[in-house]
Amino acid sequence: MEFKKDKLAIIFLIILLAFGAYLRFADYDTIGYPHDSLLTVAGSVAWFYPLDYFPGLIYMGPPLGNIIIGSGCMLSGQDFSGISNAHQLFSPDIPILVGQQMVDAEPYCKSPIYIFGLIFFLLASLLAILLLKDYSALYPIAFFTFSQFILEWSRVISVDVISYGFIFAGLIFLWKAYSSEKLSKKENIYFILTFISFGFAGATKLSAGIYLLFSFVFIVEKYWEEIKSIAKKILSAVKVNFAEKIKVNQEITNIKKFTTKVISYIIFYVIALLIPYKLNLGNLKGVLIGFRSLAPDVSSFGLNKWAFGMINNFLMRINIFDLLILIFSVYIFIKLILKKQKVKEEKFILYLVLLFLFTALFFESTSLLRVAIPFLISLILLMGLAFSNKEYSLFSAFKIPAEKRKKFSFIFLFIYILYSALITVPHEPYYYRGNEIVCMFEKENCDQMIISGLYSRSIKQTVNFLNPLMNENETFLYLEGAVVQVYGRQNDSLQHLQFDNYVYSQVGRYSTIPEKIEYFKPDERDIRYFIPTRWYESEESDIFKKEYVPNYLIRLNNKDVIKIYDIYNLTKK
Repeated sequence: MEFKKDKLAIIFLIILLAFGAYLRFADYDTIGYPHDSLLTVAGSVAWFYPLDYFPGLIYMGPPLGNIIIGSGCMLSGQDFSGISNAHQLFSPDIPILVGQQMVDAEPYCKSPIYIFGLIFFLLASLLAILLLKDYSALYPIAFFTFSQFILEWSRVISVDVISYGFIFAGLIFLWKAYSSEKLSKKENIYFILTFISFGFAGATKLSAGIYLLFSFVFIVEKYWEEIKSIAKKILSAVKVNFAEKIKVNQEITNIKKFTTKVISYIIFYVIALLIPYKLNLGNLKGVLIGFRSLAPDVSSFGLNKWAFGMINNFLMRINIFDLLILIFSVYIFIKLILKKQKVKEEKFILYLVLLFLFTALFFESTSLLRVAIPFLISLILLMGLAFSNKEYSLFSAFKIPAEKRKKFSFIFLFIYILYSALITVPHEPYYYRGNEIVCMFEKENCDQMIISGLYSRSIKQTVNFLNPLMNENETFLYLEGAVVQVYGRQNDSLQHLQFDNYVYSQVGRYSTIPEKIEYFKPDERDIRYFIPTRWYESEESDIFKKEYVPNYLIRLNNKDVIKIYDIYNLTKK
């Protein structure tokens, strides 16, 4: 039965969509600006004020996602004009120039991310319905609903989730084009929309550029005879003997029409890509060169030595049911590879999985789970085939009769939703929890993943906790980057750098933590509170952890995440 005609499937879909919306917007105001969000927001509002150079060059990022985020910030009515005085590729001055404005505009700056998080969820669910067609689509939708890492990146200010939205819009149009009649008007419209969507995705995230090549996989398959005919004519024109060996269908008469369409698709892609770059190839080149200079490893092509780490992180963050189905999907993958007569839906999913494997193996940027998410979704669609009526499904493997398969699917889905809700809702809005089976063998990695993730989301809570404790002549030392000073003592950020540079010029080294506590007096304030960080671990910070009892603890998800030491009231352990 088709999905839209299955009343029980529609009821489950409504339940999942309601859960999905709730989990993406719950505790809207809790998560603040992590470190990377500082640059994202500052670079985003820069588009709306005069700069002496292309705004995308201020922090070296593609423009479209920043423009969308910046539009949300501007709705707040805050005056971000100070960003015009920001130094290129420099963050310590951001809290001084626009720090308070960022705090006041935070709900507005978040809104595009939360909206695109919901759009991405809906588009991924629609793609699952289009490819799987019946109730088997509900499992991938349930995964998208409760996936902790998808939820996490649907709630943090970053251009990634915006790129997900454009990518999955492009994949939906690509599927519709692939499944449409050759050279039909419908196919042409869908291919145009595909290349426009992927062009916008590339203008949002550099890693999305791979989808341009991925689109041509389907064009090549669908128009293989036309491509062979064109190749034969070109080789014959240059008098290459190999041309005679190419066998083509003599009935192919639409070469000119096909060629014109393909050229037009490329033009649509280039225009969509370049519009946010102000239709200037020089701006695109500048961003590419700048990004590669900042992150040469991440932006390069080569064997990815960190691929296993990304996959391991993925395994730690899915639940027990997902892990078991993923293991079974290896069998499905092999079956699909060996199957001679594949339907288009199977080919589409298989090509997506092969794209994931290719990018995971050869692009180091996919070591970051947030970059890998749109590629990883292919595994979830593959896992959805386990609940289909295909010969490689779970039902076939366990010899469950056809008339009982739907009943088993809905029973499993009910258990899956109940279990997922019980383990996900208590962890909102951060969504950090380890997989029980994987974490039995990797407890240290799981604990580190959870604490590290919660730590990166704790800046707002920590500084807002300190603000009422501090007297006017007191400040704090929390070396987590300039984003810390957005929430309090905005002038301290730049003075930290100036103090460090002065000490280095005098003694040839940077100051120690005790020296900074004693001698650093930003705006004539004394450092009273010290917070050890992840990024600047040292023997001095270890002394605090080993010898003193923290005066205050910041707890997230019932875990002690941040330790705060009151320098005036230290207590020995």
